[in-house]
Amino acid sequence: MARGSSRVVVQGIAGEALTDWEDKFVTLNAAGEVTKADAGAGEIVTGVLETGNNADGTIPDGQIVSVCVWGPTMVSADAANDAMAIIMTSADGQAALATTGLWMIGYLIEPADAAGHLAEFMVTGPSFYHTGA
Repeated sequence: MARGSSRVVVQGIAGEALTDWEDKFVTLNAAGEVTKADAGAGEIVTGVLETGNNADGTIPDGQIVSVCVWGPTMVSADAANDAMAIIMTSADGQAALATTGLWMIGYLIEPADAAGHLAEFMVTGPSFYHTGA
C-alpha cells in the first residue's frame, strides 16, 4: 500500500545535507527549508523524507526534496513495534513509540521488526499525544 495509495507529498528545499536521512522524519527551519528532525524525541515534525540519494549517495543542502505529509509511506523504525502503534519521532529521526505529552505524527500500518527496519506507516500530521484523564 505504501507510496501508491492516496497521499499528499510536497516538495521543498533541503536546508542542510540530508544524506542517509531517507525514510526518516523531517521538519522545517525558520526559512521554511526541510531539515532533519533530530532536536529530540517527540518534536513537531512535518513528515517523512522520500527523496532518494543522488547517484553519489548524497542529498546536499539546497537540493529539491519530496516529503510525505499525509498518507501511507515507509519509515525507519527506532525499535520493534506492533502494527497500529502510535508513533512520534526519536532523537535520530526514526519512528518511536509515542509517549504522553509529546507530539505524535501517525501510526504503523505493519509491525516494525527491529531498529532500522522499514515499515509501512500512516502519516496523519503532528498532533499532541495525550492519554489518561
